[in-house]
Amino acid sequence: VLCCICHESTLLRCLSCNNPLCQRCLQPMDQVWNTQFLLELVDSEEQAERIETALDIYIARGGRVHLHELARDESILALPMTPRHADGTCEPPAQS
Repeated sequence: VLCCICHESTLLRCLSCNNPLCQRCLQPMDQVWNTQFLLELVDSEEQAERIETALDIYIARGGRVHLHELARDESILALPMTPRHADGTCEPPAQS
């Protein structure tokens, strides 16, 4: 799920991921990860260098924001490196 709210030069992104696979037992996890990010939208690298902000900066070349790329990148960054059930609650699948 992706939601975006734009206000002047700021973009609020919300991402949600339901039931990722446990990397230990390869079964779905009953967990939801939600994350929100605030971005400062700028037109060029020169503008990005001049701006002082605590927000992440996104260079919207030609005034365009590529939401698909943004959602993909932030989804990757928001998820844990290896999602797993709590220790002792699952076992790796049997190998044949």
